[in-house]
Amino acid sequence: SATAVIEQLDLKTPGVYCQGLVLHCGDGSVWREETLDRETAVDVITFVEAQQLPYLVYDGARILASSENPYRHLLHKKYHEPLPELAGPLLPQVDDLRINKFLISDERSNDETRARLETLVNGRATVTQAVPEYIELLPHGTSKGKGLALLLQKLGIPWEAVLALGDGENDLEMLQLAGVGVAMGNAAPAVKAVADYITLSNNEAGVATAVTRFVPSPHE
Repeated sequence: SATAVIEQLDLKTPGVYCQGLVLHCGDGSVWREETLDRETAVDVITFVEAQQLPYLVYDGARILASSENPYRHLLHKKYHEPLPELAGPLLPQVDDLRINKFLISDERSNDETRARLETLVNGRATVTQAVPEYIELLPHGTSKGKGLALLLQKLGIPWEAVLALGDGENDLEMLQLAGVGVAMGNAAPAVKAVADYITLSNNEAGVATAVTRFVPSPHE
């Protein structure tokens, strides 16, 4: 989803994407990428298919769906991600995939399914939730905060120089580590609780408001 913005702004700077799982160099090449191990991926696919739950798989630059489901289009229309490809059954393809993360949905009870997934992976993966519709399952020990920490270390930039903005559970660590942690106006209460500052919502130019407040202009 960041590709269009990067191209529009002609950005040539390093970046952290996909929940901190993919770190790009300034030239667009991948410096570091985190993936789920095969056993965990097989266990998760087997579970969600047995439960007949819609799910999506992030495979490098691609997003895959095993079959048509409304959450495929929701990801594209509401969250501006590329429309996931219809790839057919994914279990037979698992050895050919680099699975960065899963998005899993259960319209009956995401809370119950999240608890069952946490029991299933038993510490082998991280289960989190950034938006209401999707449970996210990531490689163990990964997060936006950890991905950003690796990039900062590579670039020699201290956390004190970082302005971080977020609105979901997956942003907590990053906001706590940053020199200035900003919660969006629409952020979850837990995110607002750890923030240094609360800006306007996503739909009210909250990011621009925070950047204007905390980032000096080149002429200052």
